[in-house]
Amino acid sequence: MSIEEQLKELIIKKYGSVNKFAQTCGLSTSTVATIFTRGVNKTNISTIIMICQQLGISADELADGKIVPK
Repeated sequence: MSIEEQLKELIIKKYGSVNKFAQTCGLSTSTVATIFTRGVNKTNISTIIMICQQLGISADELADGKIVPK
């Protein structure tokens, strides 16, 4: 499973939907959905940091392809 698939799975597990998560973060649903198709490494770093803070995971580890709680 790719890191993007794992991230999406975590978001749905914690928030029930990508849309609800995006609203909580103040992002558009399309911005979050684009991460799943384009990849974590091709996403603006400030967006990744915001997402990681909201999910309570390490941005450094996410960049290395791992989801690790802080």
